[in-house]
Amino acid sequence: MTTKNKQGEDFAKDTFTLKNGKVIQLRAISPYLIDQLYAGQDEIKPPTYEAKTASGDVEVHPHDETTLDTDEDKKLWQEYIEKKEAQDNAFNEKMQQVLFLRGMDVSLPETDDWVEEQAFFGIDVPEKKIERRLHYITTEIIQSPSDLATIIGRIMALSGVDQKLIKTIDDSFRDSVSRITTEDAKDK
Repeated sequence: MTTKNKQGEDFAKDTFTLKNGKVIQLRAISPYLIDQLYAGQDEIKPPTYEAKTASGDVEVHPHDETTLDTDEDKKLWQEYIEKKEAQDNAFNEKMQQVLFLRGMDVSLPETDDWVEEQAFFGIDVPEKKIERRLHYITTEIIQSPSDLATIIGRIMALSGVDQKLIKTIDDSFRDSVSRITTEDAKDK
């Protein structure tokens, strides 16, 4: 289904019923916005090693798990892996924010009852409009990991994103949710 946005342009739109029974509107986001998120990342290069060729020249090659000979190689590889994971986590968080803010037609409630309830729980609600809306979506709208995964997949599909990329992103979010859930369980 397509509809018009505020500027009168067509965009894909769909509905989704959350686990709690609420129905929300999902809409396509610009694939170019997603491309810009990817393009905005710094390239993190793996550590390298040198190898002499039969002619005596020295070639530089990137390390992988099979080329780590020394403790120093292993240390550099571990640092590389940690940097990549941190970058991936930061990217996933930013992508999730874009999907929630642009791909979900969710407005803040007219009353601040939910804010009062959050304050009662000891949770601070951001004052800035965008951060407040994002907080509302993540604490009041998204009710389960399966809602999260389905919403993300549906927004990406509406946006015309390649199905392989959707699966990669979905797996990444599932891994993140699984890590968070596992860490929460360990803390208890």
